[in-house]
Amino acid sequence: MGNNQISGNEHIVKDLGNNFPDGEKFFGLQNIDNICYSNSIFQAFYNCEPFKKKVLEYKSNKETKDNPISLLQELFQEIQFSKKKTGVCSSKKIMKYVRKGNPDFKGENHQDCHEFSIWFLNQMNDVLNKKYIKSKTNPNPPPKNQPSWIEEIFGGILTTQTTCLNCQKITERDEPFLDLSLDMNMNSSLTNCVKKLSDIEKMSGDDQFFCNTCNSKHDAEKKILIKKLPQTLICHLKRFKYDDRLNRMIKLFWRVAFPLGIKLTPNYVPPDQQNKQDLHTEMNYQLNSVIIHHGQGLSIGHYTALIKKTDIWYLYDDEQINKIQESDYQEYFGSNNIPSCAYMLFYQQKEDD
Repeated sequence: MGNNQISGNEHIVKDLGNNFPDGEKFFGLQNIDNICYSNSIFQAFYNCEPFKKKVLEYKSNKETKDNPISLLQELFQEIQFSKKKTGVCSSKKIMKYVRKGNPDFKGENHQDCHEFSIWFLNQMNDVLNKKYIKSKTNPNPPPKNQPSWIEEIFGGILTTQTTCLNCQKITERDEPFLDLSLDMNMNSSLTNCVKKLSDIEKMSGDDQFFCNTCNSKHDAEKKILIKKLPQTLICHLKRFKYDDRLNRMIKLFWRVAFPLGIKLTPNYVPPDQQNKQDLHTEMNYQLNSVIIHHGQGLSIGHYTALIKKTDIWYLYDDEQINKIQESDYQEYFGSNNIPSCAYMLFYQQKEDD
């Protein structure tokens, strides 16, 4: 182990002195062929303790040797079990797998780290779910409805409720998610973005709803509710949208304030229990990673990660790691004057004291 490591980030040891946390590692990742998007995501994944623990515990075999979990495990082991406290590693082996499996990530073009994150998690999840499928080598698999550890950590459930305005019948559809993609308003907050998710949408005209009860199309109202929140909540701010006038994707620099801690409660209530309150337990989350997009648009720019370790924040910029002040995270809320703003937020459920 350690063949892919090069020296670097020794200043962290000096900066922390006697306060250097036991067992902690500070390793940057080499940026080869503009892979800052994946480097930032891998750093956020490594900083998610439940996820890191499962990846390191993963048992691979000959059939699963070169899958995304075993390859990520190699990178995590490279960092976790290094004799050095600081350094730089390479994710070249993982990215070879990525580019073979998804041509969209080939070449040196600037990529969307959110698209990469979801694709990579789904690839890992597909590997884990194969264990639940009956085969010659697995004649008695566990029930298919048993969630994988990816789903246990990042998985939540959204429920779409559609009310037919002709018969008032409510139709529901559950959708699992591994992150929340949130629309934004100018000068808003993360809390407001989450609330906006449940805004009522009118369905009329060409978008009328086909009601199975009426057996015909009618005007309807649709809203999305949170049925289940995950252990680790990944929030994706929709900072890129298509501009019809410019005929291209543009970046929204709008200010969205996000807190170091946030309390959220699922807001789904079954139709037959509308008069009941307190059906769900409040979830208390702490921010531990932020993915920052620097630049003017989706096709150009750079990604870095703000990572919190033992109550201290660090800026991970590919190979380089630097300690920052806690208040510095507010610089990335978003502003028309600053091209650097938060794009993805990782909130970890806080353990009860």
